[in-house]
Amino acid sequence: MTREDDGAKGDGMDTRAVIYVRISRDKAGAGLGVAEQERQCRELAERLGYTVIAVYVDNDMSAYTGKPRPDYRRMLRALSAGKAERVLAWHTDRLHRSNTELEDYIKVVEPRGILTETVKAGPVDLATPTGRMVARQLCAIARYESEHRAERVSLARERQARQGKYGGGKRPYGFEADGVTVIADEAREIARMAHAFLSGVGLHSIAADLRAREVPTTDGRRWQTSTVRAVLLRPRNAALMAHRPKNSTSKRPRGVYGDDEIVGVAPWDPIISPDTWRAVVAKLTDPNRTTTPGPAPAWLGSGIYRCPCGGVMRGSNATGNNRYPTYRCQERGKGHVRIAAGDIDAYVRLVVIERLSRADAAELISKPSSGPTLAELNAQLAVHHQRLQEIADDREADRITRAQAIRQTEQRRAKIAKVEEQIAAATDTSPLVPLINADDVARVWDGFTLGEKRAALRALMTITIQPVGSGRRNVPASARVTFGRPTPTPSPDTQAA
Repeated sequence: MTREDDGAKGDGMDTRAVIYVRISRDKAGAGLGVAEQERQCRELAERLGYTVIAVYVDNDMSAYTGKPRPDYRRMLRALSAGKAERVLAWHTDRLHRSNTELEDYIKVVEPRGILTETVKAGPVDLATPTGRMVARQLCAIARYESEHRAERVSLARERQARQGKYGGGKRPYGFEADGVTVIADEAREIARMAHAFLSGVGLHSIAADLRAREVPTTDGRRWQTSTVRAVLLRPRNAALMAHRPKNSTSKRPRGVYGDDEIVGVAPWDPIISPDTWRAVVAKLTDPNRTTTPGPAPAWLGSGIYRCPCGGVMRGSNATGNNRYPTYRCQERGKGHVRIAAGDIDAYVRLVVIERLSRADAAELISKPSSGPTLAELNAQLAVHHQRLQEIADDREADRITRAQAIRQTEQRRAKIAKVEEQIAAATDTSPLVPLINADDVARVWDGFTLGEKRAALRALMTITIQPVGSGRRNVPASARVTFGRPTPTPSPDTQAA
C-alpha cells in the first residue's frame, strides 16, 4: 500500500528518499511490524537529512517465495522514473531474499546512483563493486536463513502430524480454535455435506443450501463451491493427520492428500469414516468428473421431468403468458408439453413418500455382495503404497535405473487408482437411504434440501409428463405422469463443480 508523504513538496534541494517496509506474516492483521519498521526508517531519514516522499508497504508478503510484491514493483517504477535518490529499509532482507530480485534491483539503482540505507545494516552502495559484493553476501545469508527456517518448520509440522497434534493456523471448520475439540453442530454439517455429495448432490447445490440456511463459515462468510470442496477434502474429517514435505514431488493439488501422505491418527473421533473420506476424495479428484458452471438448480423437476419427445423440461416463473410457475419442454416446435409446477411437484412428493413407505423399499438400494470387502480393498491399497516406497528406495540405492523406476511407479499408481475406484464404488451412498430408514418418510422428505430431493428423484424413477389431449382442460397432474425405472445416466447436479 503506497502512501505519498506530506513532506513530498520540498524546496527541491533536499535528498528525496522512499521507505520500503515488509513483513512476511502478519497473523494479527494489525500491521504492527511494518509500522515499527517505518518509524525507525523515518528516524534514520531525519538523522541523515533526507525528505521522505513515499512509503511502500507490502504487509503479510514474503520475499522468499518469489511471488510478486505489488508495492515493491511500484517502488522500482518510481526509482526508474528518477523520483528519488535514496531507498530506506529496516534491513536488506526486507528488500531481498532472492539473488534474482537483487540483480534486478541493482540494474535500476546502479546507473542512477541511488544509495540504499538500512537501519540495521548501514548503507549499501550498489554503484561500487564492493557494495554489490556485500549486498550479494547479505542476500545469500538471508536466503540460507529462510531455507533453514522453512526446513525446521516442515520437520516440526511433520512431527506434530505424526503425534496427532494440531499445527495451528486458521480455525478449521468443525473444530474449536484449538484445532482438536469437535464442534457438534459443524461436525453434523460436514457429515451431511459428505453424504449429500456421495448421494449425487452437486457442490453448487450443497453450497446453496448452506447459504439458504444461513450456516456461517469459520470466518462468517457465505459458502461457495470452492469452500465446500476444501472442507470435504480434509483428512482431519476422518481423524487422520496428513503432511506433505516441503520438497515433496507429489503432483496432487494443494489440499489433496493421498494415503501415502497420511502420517498419523488424530486424538478426536472421526466425523466421517476414513472409507467415506477416501470415497469423497476419489470422487472429487476423478479426472473424468466434469464440471458445469452456473448457479445451483432452483426447481425440483428442472432437467429431471421429461416430455414424451425425450426433451428435458425446465422451470420458469410466472411471466408474460405464464400465469403461474410452469415446467416447459425445451425443444422447439409444436406438440411439446408444459405443466403447472406446483401441481406436478406436489403429486411427485406424494408418489415418492408412498413408494418409500412400502415394506420392500430397502430392495431399491440393495447392492450385489460380490467383490472384495472394504477391509480387503484398504489392505490392497496399503500394499501398493508400500511398493511405491520400495521403488523409491531401490532407485535411491541405484538398484534400478531411472527408466525402470518411472515405469514401475506408473504401473503401481495405475493399480492404486483402480483400487480407489473400487473403494469409491463400495462406499457410494444412495440418496434414498435416509428415506428408506425413516419412521416418517414425509417428514424426512420435507426436511431434505432441494439438491437432496433432486438426487433422490433421479435414483428412484424417471418422470415423463404426458400431453393434456385434444379438447381437454383441467386435467389433474396425476393423470398426466408416467413413472419409470431410473436410468444410469450421470446427473447434471453431480457434475456441477
